[in-house]
Order: sequence, then C-alpha cells, then structure tokens
Amino acid sequence: MISALKQIFRTHGIPRRLHSDNGPPFDIKQFAYFTKRYDIEHVTSSPKYPKSNEMVERAIGTMQAIVYKVIKDGGDPNLTMLEYNTTPKFNLLSPAQTLTGRVLRTILQTKSFLLKPK
Repeated sequence: MISALKQIFRTHGIPRRLHSDNGPPFDIKQFAYFTKRYDIEHVTSSPKYPKSNEMVERAIGTMQAIVYKVIKDGGDPNLTMLEYNTTPKFNLLSPAQTLTGRVLRTILQTKSFLLKPK
C-alpha cells in the first residue's frame, strides 16, 4: 500500500489529508510512521457508521463489475478504466478532469478543441 501511494505522490504530490477505512493496510505501525513522515493527516471512517463509505464502495463495485466483464470479453481493462475516468459525471467534469484540470486524450474520437484547456 505504501509503495503504491508513493507512486501516486510522485506524480500528483503529497496530500495534506488522506481518507481511508479502517482496513488492515491502514492499521499498521508502518502506515502510521509513513503518514507522520510525509506530514499527512490520516482520517478514517467510523467502523460503526458504514454509510460513510457508501459512495466509495458503490464506485468500487461498479469498476469491479466493468473490469470483470471487459476481461471476460477479452478487452483491455486499462483502456476501460481510462474511458470511465474521462467520462463526465454529475458535476459535468470527469474524475480525471477534476484531478488534473484538463481533458485527457483517449482513443475514442474527440474533437481536438475539447482537449485544449479553457
């Protein structure tokens, strides 16, 4: 878990706060040391209030179902996840655009003017 987070931080920077559940990867001394060393406030959801993770759990379930079907049909799960992450959601921005501040290029045909920052 820590090495995966370091790779993300290498690209996107170190967050001030990290939200997680109380799962085993986050409940070890090494993780506490890691967050302290990187000056990250680690906030966990309440184990007595599972609804606090409902939206995240639903998104994970959706992605798992999509990726499973793509793999079963012989598709590329990485391209599928890219398309999912570049699809605008309820606030009219895609998750990728919210994170990066720009529209990411995919292999689906897109008008080039849509890829330029505003």
